[in-house]
Amino acid sequence: MDQNNFGIFQQIIDRNKEMKPESFPAEMQKQKTEIERYFAEVDEKKLETQEASLPGAGKVPLQIALLNGPLKWLTGYKLQLFNYAKAAGNESIGTANAWAGIDWPPAKQG
Repeated sequence: MDQNNFGIFQQIIDRNKEMKPESFPAEMQKQKTEIERYFAEVDEKKLETQEASLPGAGKVPLQIALLNGPLKWLTGYKLQLFNYAKAAGNESIGTANAWAGIDWPPAKQG
């Protein structure tokens, strides 16, 4: 979004096609580090004034694009994945997993 180049996403997708499941945690840590580095280095004025494109939403200030795009997309995908898992019969997950990312404590007996 910062560079108005959505081709970068395809590069990431292509790179991850060969990723093994056991590499997933390290890849997530790498992405987290990249995001932290970006926000440590980006100029606040740039966030306020640079326009960025959002698919289906036109151009908006970069700060809005960075918040609305990934935040909304990741939230939507997380809930979609949760719903697929529930529909496939996973009875071990519930509302707390979907909304808080935690296993709900079992009910106290007696």
